[in-house]
Amino acid sequence: MKKNNVKWRLFAEGIQNSLFYMLFPFIIMYLNTAWGPLVASAALVSISIMGVISGIYGGIFADKFGRSRLIIITSLSFFFSILLFIIGRLIENNILIYLSFGVISIAYSIYMPVGRAYFADWLKEDEQKKIFVASYQVFNIAVVCGPLLGSFVFNALPMWFIFGSIFSTLILVYISICKTPEKKNITNNKVAIKEKFVFLNAISLIFIDKRLLLFVLGSVFAAQAFMQLEILLPAKVMAELLKSTNFFNITLNSTQYFASFLMLNGILVIILGSVFSKLSSHYSNRFGFVSSSFLYGLSMIVFAFAQNYLWFLIAVIIFTIAELLIVSTQDTYIAKIAPEEQRARYFAAANIRYSISRIFAPQLLALVPLLQYKGAFLVSALSAFISAIIFIWLFQSQLSYAHTKQHTKET
Repeated sequence: MKKNNVKWRLFAEGIQNSLFYMLFPFIIMYLNTAWGPLVASAALVSISIMGVISGIYGGIFADKFGRSRLIIITSLSFFFSILLFIIGRLIENNILIYLSFGVISIAYSIYMPVGRAYFADWLKEDEQKKIFVASYQVFNIAVVCGPLLGSFVFNALPMWFIFGSIFSTLILVYISICKTPEKKNITNNKVAIKEKFVFLNAISLIFIDKRLLLFVLGSVFAAQAFMQLEILLPAKVMAELLKSTNFFNITLNSTQYFASFLMLNGILVIILGSVFSKLSSHYSNRFGFVSSSFLYGLSMIVFAFAQNYLWFLIAVIIFTIAELLIVSTQDTYIAKIAPEEQRARYFAAANIRYSISRIFAPQLLALVPLLQYKGAFLVSALSAFISAIIFIWLFQSQLSYAHTKQHTKET
């Protein structure tokens, strides 16, 4: 029973991730074209804020009412969002398309902590590691295949996609209702009450530990560059590369153009992730963090001035190397600086960097009318370089602290 329901959940995650990444980047491009960068940016930020709040309270309600109930709700939300999207595209209603994206984003944000808790409920510690790795692999496969499929179906909306996506979400609902049993029914209100303050507790922890504060701050600045692969880049490709392009005798339109970049990034991460993970034992955290931020900045500069497929390709490769340099070092750093009795709180605090980044990164779209895409990418490059400086400051202050501590012991 244990192995079967976990396998079913992994299969369901594959459906969820594929549907999300098949639509996410192209809806951004669509809304940016329909509403303009300023309005589209504000709309995306509102969804990001709701996603942050939903993710936190999704964990609270999962502890209070059980994992399966929340998983069923998220699956039904996926089904509802796909119906909204299809109707919105067929009648060309931008509001319905935006609402569909909002529903699927919130459902995705709720599922992430609930799904991890579900795996943890059913598996022993040594089994959890294997399943979490498998879940990450499923995620990366979806990131690669989803945009590729989306580039062919988003504009044309063929009938096979309409029926296939509806059928897929019905399978998702079936798995959640019939193949996702509850391990235990958690209804402890005291746990839920404590969880209501987890966000504030995490924030206070950031300001207590200077190392954690600098880590989160540096990560947020770096993410302003990292997240542009799915925000500024698709918008620039759609706006500036309107004509089909021949590359090695392959004709690509603008959406396929962008999808190929995202696919290349995903494939390289899947193939080289374990290699860089092993290499990370041969370089320091300082080198990984600082070099990654510097390369993120460099990739943004290349994106800013790129005008053909080759230069975009070079920028994606630089970007991917930056991503791979920290593929396994960030979590190990948090585990290293965290006191053993507060390790979970430190990880919770560190994860706030993603929430903050999702709110601020889309704002660069609002700069496009003022600075054009070149200027917006250069701003993101500056943010990455600021991140590198913050990480240098982090490890320099940590080194000074270690020397001071050692001197105190000697005296």
